[in-house]
Amino acid sequence: MDESKRVFSEIDKVNLVHLNTMITTFVHAGYYTDALALYQTTWSSYSKVDSRTFSIILKACSAITDIQLGRAVHSLVLKTGFDQDSFVESSVIDTYCKCGSIGQAEKAFRSSSMNSLAAWNAMMMGYAHHGCYQEVFDLFDKMSQFGIEPDEITYLGVLISCCHGGLVKEARHYLDSMFELHGITPHLEHYACMIDMLGRVGLLEDAKKTIDHMPIQPDVHIWQILLSACNIHGHVELGRVAASKLLEIHPENESAYILLSNLYASAGMWNAAGRLRKEMKEKTLRKEPGSSWIQVGRKSHTFFVNDTSHPQSKEIYEELIRLYKQVIVSLEPEQDGASLLTMVLAA
Repeated sequence: MDESKRVFSEIDKVNLVHLNTMITTFVHAGYYTDALALYQTTWSSYSKVDSRTFSIILKACSAITDIQLGRAVHSLVLKTGFDQDSFVESSVIDTYCKCGSIGQAEKAFRSSSMNSLAAWNAMMMGYAHHGCYQEVFDLFDKMSQFGIEPDEITYLGVLISCCHGGLVKEARHYLDSMFELHGITPHLEHYACMIDMLGRVGLLEDAKKTIDHMPIQPDVHIWQILLSACNIHGHVELGRVAASKLLEIHPENESAYILLSNLYASAGMWNAAGRLRKEMKEKTLRKEPGSSWIQVGRKSHTFFVNDTSHPQSKEIYEELIRLYKQVIVSLEPEQDGASLLTMVLAA
């Protein structure tokens, strides 16, 4: 990425192609704030943007859930006349959905071209991820009224909805109808939804049978879904199978060791759990730490647990302690608030 930045900075006359390429590179690499910063600093110089510019910038807005900037970009879309572009339409809808504003997404959808499959898919995926499965089914049924043929993404939204709603019978119907009614071959993502749903409702043997009868080879993600479900429901034997298959594909997958070790521990199999932890340590496998981020003003800040790398970490912890003191004032003396405060101070 540093090399890309250097090359871009050395271009004498930056044009729209250069700008779009650099912004796209940032977004694909996950440098969303850099993409937005470049867009904001160069907007006045390259006011003749195109649909690609808006689509990729909206993707960055949705990735960091910056609804304010998303609204601003949407306003520019309307002013510049790109609101009828199918890719921009779907990007606007997707941004509002991912920023948690289903109402604004619905408004944008109603204003979009009704023959745009991308817009329908964006709205359905938004509903699906917000758990509005009935709305997804209603939209799916309405598509035929407008002569819109579903595609792989359409069915993915439907299956995600079934997964969130625990609708096993409906999910099986939709998965079968993909090829039977529309000639669409299910991909790994569709089977992953099915296996995830079966795992959530505790039908682990059915999930394993689904994997066994898949016409395509299961990948790491498929086996990890099954292993996670076994961990939740305490199915040791099937968990061993899933972990074994996962490690055959990806021997260095630290999640397999952690999940199986936790499964052994929950079943009281402490020796087996210990052996796995030792094996993981010997292989020097480490789980990538999760991070969180918060946006203050126009700047995003990323942090980890017990992180002290931020230049204002001292002030952050002082504020955390101040807030926590306010919380524990209302706690009863026997509640273990003091010890938790000690942990915060120690961090």
